[in-house]
Amino acid sequence: MIATLATRFAVLPLGLLQGALLARGLGPQGLGRYSAALVDVNIVTTLLALGLPGGLAVLVGESQGHASATRKLWAYGLRHTLLAVLVATLLGMGFALLFPSLAIRIYADRTPLILAILTLCVCGQLGRDLHNALLWGGQRFSAQNRLSLALSVTQLTAVVVLFWIEKIAVESALVLQAISLWGLCVAFVWRLRGWLSEQTEQAAEPPTPSVKRLYQVSLRNFLHILPDMLLLRMDVYLIELLLPRQSMEHDLGLYQAGVRVAELLLMLPGTLNAVLFAKAAAREEVSEKALLGAKLGLYLGLLGCLGMLLVGKPLLILFYGSRFAGSFVPCLLVLLGCTALSFSGPLAGTLSGASGYPPSVIIAQTSALLTNVGINLWLLPRYGIVGAAAASALAYSVSALLITVAFVRRFQIPLSTLLSPVGPQQIMTRLKQR
Repeated sequence: MIATLATRFAVLPLGLLQGALLARGLGPQGLGRYSAALVDVNIVTTLLALGLPGGLAVLVGESQGHASATRKLWAYGLRHTLLAVLVATLLGMGFALLFPSLAIRIYADRTPLILAILTLCVCGQLGRDLHNALLWGGQRFSAQNRLSLALSVTQLTAVVVLFWIEKIAVESALVLQAISLWGLCVAFVWRLRGWLSEQTEQAAEPPTPSVKRLYQVSLRNFLHILPDMLLLRMDVYLIELLLPRQSMEHDLGLYQAGVRVAELLLMLPGTLNAVLFAKAAAREEVSEKALLGAKLGLYLGLLGCLGMLLVGKPLLILFYGSRFAGSFVPCLLVLLGCTALSFSGPLAGTLSGASGYPPSVIIAQTSALLTNVGINLWLLPRYGIVGAAAASALAYSVSALLITVAFVRRFQIPLSTLLSPVGPQQIMTRLKQR
C-alpha cells in the first residue's frame, strides 16, 4: 500500500505541471471548452459501462484472481463493451435523424472534428476501465502504477512540446487525451496477458463466474458511481446552464482551473479507495487500515487548505498566469470539500468492497448530489463560480458525513476510536504492517 501511495505522489507534480501548461496554452475560455468536453466523455463512458468495471473487480477479487475465472470475466467485459458502443452509435444516429433540430442545439458547441475525437476518447476510456478493473480486482497495483506513471511522463512531454511550438488548442489537447486513454488500454492489456500467463492452475477450480451475478454487482456499482460522478461534475453543466452565455466559457475555465488543483488532493483517497476496495472484496480485514487511511487523508487535506490559504493565490498566478487569479477563491472552497472526501474516501472503498456496493453508499452520494444541485440553483445565479464552489464544498461534506456514519455502523467502530487522533508517523508505520 505504501509503494502504491508513493507512486501516486510521484504523479501529482506531473499532473500539476501538465494542468498549468494546458491552462496557459488554452486560456480561460479554451480551458472551459476543454473541461466541458472531458465531462461529456466521463458521463457517456459511465452510462455505457453500466458499472461493469466495478462488477468485474469484485468477481475477480472473489475468485482470488484465478486465471480461468479472470479470462471468463475478460470475455464478458469485451462483449459488453462492444455491444454498448454499437447500441450507443445506433441510438445517436437515430436521434440525429428523428430530431435533427434538437440534435443541432445539443451539439451546437461541438464541431464534427471534436465529436469524432470525443468518440475515440469514450472508446479508449471504456477499454482502459475494463482492463484496469481486471488488474485492480487481482490486486496488481504495482503494475498499474508503473504503467500509469510512465504514461503520465510521456503525456507531460507531449504537452511541453505542444506548448513550446504554440500548438495547444482544444482539439490538440483532446487528441492527446484520446491517445493517452488508448495507450493505457493497450498497456493494461499487455500486463493482463502477462499476469495470466504467469498463473499456474490451482487444484481447486473456482466456480464459473455467473453473468447474472456479474450484472447484479455491476448495476449496484452503477447506482453507486453515477451519483458520485454527477456529484463531482454536475457543477459544470449547471455553470453552462445558469451563467450568461457571453461569459460562461471564461468563468468555467477559471472554475475548472481551481477545481483541478483542489482535486489533486483526491489522489490519495482515490488510491486508498481502490486498494482497500480490492482487499475488502477478497474478504480481507481492512477496517483498521481504512480508518488510518482516512485520518491520513484528513491531515493532508488540512495541510493543503492551510497552504492554499497562505500562499495559494500567488502560486496559482505563478503556475497558471495572471488571467487565472479569479480561480483562487473557488479553489480554496472546493479544497475544503475535498478535505472531507479525503477522510471518507478510504471508508467508502472498504464499504463498497466488503458489501458489494451497499445502499448506504448510494444513499450518501445521491443525498450529496441533490444537495449540490439544490444549493447551486440558489447560489450560482447570485455569486457565480464562487457560489458553485461553496455548493460543492457543502455537498462533499454531506457525502463524507453519511459515509462515515455508514462505515461506523457496518464495522461497529467505537466513537472514541473514530475521533481519537493518531500521529502521521504512527499511521505510516501501521499501514506498512500486513
